Amino acid sequence: MRNAATAGRSGMSFRKACEQYSVPRGTLFRFVRKNTNTGQRGPIKTVLNAEEENELVAHVLELQTLLYGISTSDIRKLAYD
Repeated sequence: MRNAATAGRSGMSFRKACEQYSVPRGTLFRFVRKNTNTGQRGPIKTVLNAEEENELVAHVLELQTLLYGISTSDIRKLAYD
């Protein structure tokens, strides 16, 4: 299975890799999709980078210590403005 996936990623067509290594095509596609790390957090792309997100979290936590209630819509306004 791993040999077929490696061959498919390195330029051989997935169809030929499936035939050569006797792996069902659907199984190989599922294996490759499951074992490919894209670095994304699901289908939604992130808006803030890590530094901006940490700043926003620190600000919200500071507001919490001051007992200032902030709603999720207020947090979204802070994030997107």
